[in-house]
Amino acid sequence: QLNTTNNDVSYIFQNPSTNLTVFKRNSDGTGYEQSTYDPDIPGWSQSLTVNPGEAVWLTSPVSYTNVFVGEVMQGSLSNSIPNGYSLKSSYVPQSAGVVTTMNYPVDNNDTFFFWNGNGYNQTSYDPDIPGWTDGEPTPLVGQGFWIQNPNTVKNWVRNFTVN
Repeated sequence: QLNTTNNDVSYIFQNPSTNLTVFKRNSDGTGYEQSTYDPDIPGWSQSLTVNPGEAVWLTSPVSYTNVFVGEVMQGSLSNSIPNGYSLKSSYVPQSAGVVTTMNYPVDNNDTFFFWNGNGYNQTSYDPDIPGWTDGEPTPLVGQGFWIQNPNTVKNWVRNFTVN
């Protein structure tokens, strides 16, 4: 959610734990790209870019905290939502409703999945309600999430400026 001059994991995760692994959904949605920190290399197993609007999955053998540093993106921000499952985040570091505040273009049966530490909390847009089955998705600041889009590719456009 914060942009830097280099959004590679080697810059984003400045003090990673040994064997911290970052997983990013690949562009065709069939698997993951990954990079693991190994102090014996020393460094990351490969370059892996994580841009604002994207999300990643982390595994670490120990508890790990990271401080993210960068700029909040401004202007017209467009995040492509493919058909099927994608791992995304808001461009803007803000905890708010994805439709009412973040302008997500909701369609029938869109589903959001949020990891809760043991499994996923999910909510779907049901045209028969009409509305969300478990309330409007509201990600936390910096929280990534899965979106299941059973419809055609769409763009999530958010116009944002810092006053």
